[in-house]
Amino acid sequence: MSANLYKTLSSAFAAEVKTPEKKLKSSGFRSSLAPPPTVLLSAYPITLNSEDYKNPLSTANPNGDLISLWRFRQLVDPIPQFADVYIPGSSSTERTYTQIIKGAVAEDADSFAADIIGDAVRNLTRQTFANMDGTPGSWCPVYAVPDNWYDSKAFNGIKQLDIDLGGITGEKNGAGNAPEDQTEWKIVNPDNSTSTIPLHTGSKISSAKVSYQMVSLSRPWFDPLLFETSGWYLKGQNEGFCSSGKNDGRGVLPMIPSSVIIGTNVEILAEWSRQDLRVINNAKEENQQLSLGPLLVNAGQNDIQLHVIGWVMTQIPYSPQIKK
Repeated sequence: MSANLYKTLSSAFAAEVKTPEKKLKSSGFRSSLAPPPTVLLSAYPITLNSEDYKNPLSTANPNGDLISLWRFRQLVDPIPQFADVYIPGSSSTERTYTQIIKGAVAEDADSFAADIIGDAVRNLTRQTFANMDGTPGSWCPVYAVPDNWYDSKAFNGIKQLDIDLGGITGEKNGAGNAPEDQTEWKIVNPDNSTSTIPLHTGSKISSAKVSYQMVSLSRPWFDPLLFETSGWYLKGQNEGFCSSGKNDGRGVLPMIPSSVIIGTNVEILAEWSRQDLRVINNAKEENQQLSLGPLLVNAGQNDIQLHVIGWVMTQIPYSPQIKK
């Protein structure tokens, strides 16, 4: 059986996420209470137009663009489905967190938990913006660190990762039909229609050289201390309703994205079959966007190089710890 492209890439990027303490620090969780972060690669690269995210509003940039900030929040807000690759779910990190803190109830004798809940609610209220379309409601920002990540020429934090892919071929890696079970090309045509083609069994991929940046996510409205605190519950819900504290996808908020891995350039060393060379050459001639798994191989007519390769996910601790 051929090596699995997704698992090999995930292991390589997981090694780049240094120590749990360093990464969890950006998320607010203490490394002693949470397991190491999990790397989830995108099933296919999510291409990003840098113009959509430039000059975002922030406390350091009060005259920045609110729409750019909102677009970034939309990108990173979904709670992913529980899978071996990143698939955005229908649930919102912000909305789920809001429902939790507004429903949290402290035990009668636990003033500490009551203070934590009160602080969390007040902090959330202070960090909101009115809906962009003028309808009732609000949204909370997620700030990128560094905030100039969208400008690959100005940003000096780009890293390069050389990954030994061990001769991956087009042989199927599992019994299922999930993206991670089959190494395949994804083609996006100029009219935005898409198709996929399995990597030909005659091709052999030796290595990949990936230039990328690790962008941390800052949520000033999110209080991780609540999930580390005992002495509170959610009426009518069992303990562990928020998270089981394990990497099993159980709970309404089992994990949150703490960083996003943005690719800036990809080079693949391979012995391509005639069939796959045809796919590559056709993509260049027809201005098609071409990707292999989560790696962007040809940018297509828009010449968009920035793309989301994957996400660093932080596990939410077991919470709540009691029920009533």
